[in-house]
Amino acid sequence: NAGIEYTKKGITVDSYMRTSKKHIYAVGDCNGQTLFSHAAMHQGMLALMHAVSPFSMPFLKRERYVVPWSVFTEPEVAQVGLTEKEAREKGFNIEVIKKDFRSYGRTVADGHPEGFIKIVTDSGGRIHGATIVGENASELIHEWTMAIQYKKKMHHLMMMQHSFPSISMINKMVTENWMMGKMKAPWLQKLIKKLV
Repeated sequence: NAGIEYTKKGITVDSYMRTSKKHIYAVGDCNGQTLFSHAAMHQGMLALMHAVSPFSMPFLKRERYVVPWSVFTEPEVAQVGLTEKEAREKGFNIEVIKKDFRSYGRTVADGHPEGFIKIVTDSGGRIHGATIVGENASELIHEWTMAIQYKKKMHHLMMMQHSFPSISMINKMVTENWMMGKMKAPWLQKLIKKLV
């Protein structure tokens, strides 16, 4: 018995993946944090970097990272961050932007028009969650993962150029739809009328 603390969920770890014995790390399913192979690989990388680093690196803390997940069905399903329901339950004042795959010619031309992207933001455009159902959802989710992890807003993704007609262009189109919604704000419409 190594004297390592654990619960029914798994081995107890801190933000750096250390057990109650600070020289022993526990990554992956054994700690019960996030039961995905990609999360285990990420935890292993964080633990290794922390174990060999001669100085503190706060960016290695586990809670700084969000974990996307994907289901490889037809169509694929991918999600990261909060769902609409979770965001509402947390009391966030949210906006939901949704774009159907069939509204983008590339998905239609590829023969995969089924699906959608649904983004949960606050009124200032900070991205709290993304759900994607459709062809390549497992690839499209990564852009949203980075945005949530680094606390980016919709306009940051909107201003990033995407190759056309790449499948990831649909991510940019979602942000453009968000901006078009903002352009309909009554105060902005009044300002435009005064200027025109």
